[in-house]
Amino acid sequence: MEYTIFNVTLPLIGLYILTYTLYRNGRIRRSFHVNLWNLIILIAFLISGIGGFVLLFLLENGIRFSLNSQLLYWHVEAGLALVVVTVFHFHCYTGSLNRILGVGR
Repeated sequence: MEYTIFNVTLPLIGLYILTYTLYRNGRIRRSFHVNLWNLIILIAFLISGIGGFVLLFLLENGIRFSLNSQLLYWHVEAGLALVVVTVFHFHCYTGSLNRILGVGR
């Protein structure tokens, strides 16, 4: 099975640049921009997390059927999206992250 890294990451990067540009130009509010990416990170987490637990359950119980490989594929693809969106999440919360880490004191 071949994973498509760029098919997942490039549209997300493009969408983030678009929404960030719209926010910086005053077309959308910051809260909309942040909430949109919080929703996307939640969806990616749920797909990857639930898929991982289902795969673990199937593996532990020795259950094999044709859906396993497709579930693994989407688990990995959602995990890739989760990594990229987590970077965006850190960008949205740079101020909070700096305060937590003690940067700039």
